[in-house]
Amino acid sequence: MNKSKKAVQSKEQGTSEGAKLPYKVFIEQAILKLRKKPYKGIHVVYSNFNKAFRQYYDDLDPKPIVQQLVDEGFLVCRVVKGGAVIYLSSDMEESEKNPTTASVQLWQKF
Repeated sequence: MNKSKKAVQSKEQGTSEGAKLPYKVFIEQAILKLRKKPYKGIHVVYSNFNKAFRQYYDDLDPKPIVQQLVDEGFLVCRVVKGGAVIYLSSDMEESEKNPTTASVQLWQKF
């Protein structure tokens, strides 16, 4: 099959050869593929998420994109030693999404 036929088929399927995944889809797939059980999230440095993101999106910094998705409520981000851990919001319980709420609940138990 020659290149022109492949291009026509990919356009018919709604994709193009040079198209990149939307940020949301890329990050969701990365979390689902890179996380290790029993953990729900990934460390952005130790999992090589930052490196993969920069490679895929031509040296684009992932920090503002991740922050935007956190602000939208799609991701939950925790600052940890050596970087940050990101989680899908749908995988977290309500008390885990807001660390201050979790801390207050912990203190109320004592």
